[in-house]
Amino acid sequence: MKLKQNFIATFLILFFGFIFIQCSDNDTTQETNVTTSSTVVVTVIEDTTAPVFIAEPQITEVTSDSINISWLVEDDYGLPEVQISLNDKVIYKGRDTQFQITDLQPDTSYPLVIIATDLNNNLTTKTFTVTTKPLLDIEPPRFIKALTLDNVTYNSATISWDVEDLLSEFVLVLLINNEEIEEFQSPFELTELQPNTKYTVSITAIDSSENVSSNTLGFQTPQDPTITQTSINFLSPIKVSDITSSSGTASWKVQNQTGEVIYTLFRGDEIIYSGKDNSYKLTELSPDSYYELDLTATDESGREVFSFTSFTTSEYIDDINPQFISELKASLITSSSITLTWKAEDNIGVSYYVLKEGSKQLYKGSLEQRQIEGLEGDKVYNFSIQAFDKEGNNIISQISVQTLPTPTTTTSTTIGNNSSTTTTTTTTTTTTTTTTTTTTTTTTTTTTTTTTTTTTTTTTTTTTTTTTTTTTTTTTTTTTTTLPAELSWNISSLNYYDLRSNERWPFGTGVNIKWAGTSNVDGDLSILSSFNVYVDGSLYGNIAYEPYQVQSYDIIGLSTYANHTVQLKAVDTYGRETSGGPSASFTTPDGGSPNWDETPSLSNSSGTQTTVNWQCSDDNQQTMSYWIDSQRFKPGYSPTYVGEVYSGTGASGSSQAATIIGLDPEYIYEFTVNCQDSAGSYINLQVQLGISR
Repeated sequence: MKLKQNFIATFLILFFGFIFIQCSDNDTTQETNVTTSSTVVVTVIEDTTAPVFIAEPQITEVTSDSINISWLVEDDYGLPEVQISLNDKVIYKGRDTQFQITDLQPDTSYPLVIIATDLNNNLTTKTFTVTTKPLLDIEPPRFIKALTLDNVTYNSATISWDVEDLLSEFVLVLLINNEEIEEFQSPFELTELQPNTKYTVSITAIDSSENVSSNTLGFQTPQDPTITQTSINFLSPIKVSDITSSSGTASWKVQNQTGEVIYTLFRGDEIIYSGKDNSYKLTELSPDSYYELDLTATDESGREVFSFTSFTTSEYIDDINPQFISELKASLITSSSITLTWKAEDNIGVSYYVLKEGSKQLYKGSLEQRQIEGLEGDKVYNFSIQAFDKEGNNIISQISVQTLPTPTTTTSTTIGNNSSTTTTTTTTTTTTTTTTTTTTTTTTTTTTTTTTTTTTTTTTTTTTTTTTTTTTTTTTTTTTTTLPAELSWNISSLNYYDLRSNERWPFGTGVNIKWAGTSNVDGDLSILSSFNVYVDGSLYGNIAYEPYQVQSYDIIGLSTYANHTVQLKAVDTYGRETSGGPSASFTTPDGGSPNWDETPSLSNSSGTQTTVNWQCSDDNQQTMSYWIDSQRFKPGYSPTYVGEVYSGTGASGSSQAATIIGLDPEYIYEFTVNCQDSAGSYINLQVQLGISR
């Protein structure tokens, strides 16, 4: 145990000098004695006061694998050292005011211990539990190679594909003309096919979170070669190979033609090629979209043959690196801290940044600024920031920064013959601690229930009624008309396009569907009249049947970032609607970031509190999330991050207000208000609270 004591040390220094001066004139000797005494009093004061957390540690930027923790701690004798332990293991030791913990497991609770220690080993401890967010899988499996027809004969065909899911396991369902195949793998050979017959192949990938994606293709087998053909026919019907997200190659081959052959290739009702070549390069296609092609071959005798195929393009896989529009920069450089800023952009959006000092990771997240503290004075540090997009494409920016020299305390002493002067420069640190007391009032409500019993007396009256019955004989003649059999569909999935188009309708509010009534509907097509289009179970519109055409229909006015189901039903000339029909379910993309209806402002401000007001809205009109981050500083000093001071939710377009208490009147505060929609898009603006308030 240390005790506070005063020790007085006295130092006596005695100087004796004997000076003998012999005077030659009178032989007289003079003796001079000089004695100097100095006493120095040294007081030793023991430090027994522990460091003080002037604000509770804040947990922010919680993800499925990381959290950010920040703190503000002070001591009378310099900046304390902070130690953080996770699961009883020390993961950080230093003098920063924030630290990011990474490599955590999703949806897991972790015990945290924070210890602040001063030079005399006085310590203050904070303990609490943090929980990471669950890992949400909203991305369906993707076709990195589209379903492709590799080879086709009169009785067989070979198909191939490649599917991946980065987050979970998935299963595949393969249908041939709506008949499920039990065992298969890519490549897969279809056998026992019929000559000169159309086939539809679809493969659906379903992951463990029930996210779904699919590819579909159609083809027609050629004639049986054992049957002699005397006129032009297809030796190899049209097929599409080398399919990417934006292109493919259509090829075909005929035989028994007379003279030269002219080929006409249709995509829907549009002629995209006419000429003598046996192949055509398809370009400017949309990713993950379904297309149907019809080919007509005409020789010099005027005879025509037709071939049909359909295919789905693969999903677009981005290979473009992000770009820095503002390279890594350093500012507010002191002897112990640096503020770093950066900003990058990407064609599909920057997913996150990784900030490192040398090989040590300091931060991973979406922020574009970070204050680095606890540095040594007059030392060179090498920092790097790496920007990543969804596909892992990345770019790096680096900078070397030298901190300022550490300020020193100077003591100078000047000694002369007859005087001594000592000059001492002393630095005094004043710590201000603000304590906020919160009083909770609990109100108990007692409810008394009164039961009333009601007695009801029932009187029964018997009435005798005399009924007279008159019998009438009616003769009915019924004429029965026999109607044709009802139509039916031979497909179950409806193909949709341009879900992410922003040219034909506002982004996220429309979709296009395509189908071919002639080939997709079974039965007597002479009675096929039109098609009813249903959106989310309600009739949306009707379109007339066009024989031998790929029909297209636009659905607009959809809600952004919402689940929708579109179904198609055939209607015959008798007004009968098919009991079922092909359908497609999808989620419209988010229409964009929220908008400010009223930018953040302050009201009712005082030295210790203020009210932040704002209003923002979003196109999907769903519940929005709000949070406010704060930092503070004294005039002439760099800001210090305080943490998240408010979070909540509210309706889109509603006025919001948050009262922030426990402020220090000697500090300037900056509040960053964040508005985030249900799709995760957000905007933020900063408002400053000055000292004069």
